[in-house]
Amino acid sequence: MNHADLTTMLDFHYWARDRVLEAAAQLTPEHYTRDLGSSFRSIRDTLVHLLSADSNWLKRWRGTSPTSMLDPGDYPDVATLRTAWTAQETEIRALLASMDDRSVMRAMDYKTLDGRPFTSAFWEMLHHVVNHGTYHRGQVQTMLRQIGVAGAQRRPDYLLPRAEKRLTAVGFGVFVPLADVLVAPVCMFQNCDVPDDIHRGPEARGQRQNAGACALFRVLQSLAIGA
Repeated sequence: MNHADLTTMLDFHYWARDRVLEAAAQLTPEHYTRDLGSSFRSIRDTLVHLLSADSNWLKRWRGTSPTSMLDPGDYPDVATLRTAWTAQETEIRALLASMDDRSVMRAMDYKTLDGRPFTSAFWEMLHHVVNHGTYHRGQVQTMLRQIGVAGAQRRPDYLLPRAEKRLTAVGFGVFVPLADVLVAPVCMFQNCDVPDDIHRGPEARGQRQNAGACALFRVLQSLAIGA
């Protein structure tokens, strides 16, 4: 996993987030907070969980280990959530831009929310952030369909930013991004979307995740290059 791979993954992470937020912006306040029986009770709570996870990893990369998650009540609407998330995106992109192929391999010490110490390479942690986002965006898509949001059923303009024309031409008429459809089963099969997988040590995950994710993303990149 090199710097270019991580940049592509992060581009996808935020592109897919924006598609989900566009659909969620159609919700009424009641639909936004309705208990739909998912891992996190509502669409709002699930989206805030994603923002919170991204925020906590950024803090760890900066040397501070947080002990709590964000409060969903602080994000009463999608506009508030989007503002906070966009600001955080700028910080994460700047951090990655300051790194290179060598520094993304650097191991970092951190603690989980309950104080357990761990060490992981930066690339593994960012890989986990993207996989984590894929998993929970899938939950949000299901919840959007449960309440009949039109945007959850529409055909997308593109599936990856650089693959718009090529992928549309071959008829992928789905709202959920292609990478979400493909990566999620791979990640679940490899257990790399289990929240604690990042904490299991390189012997339990490193080559397995790297080979699977890199192969899949390079397929997607090849589609984009031909667009």
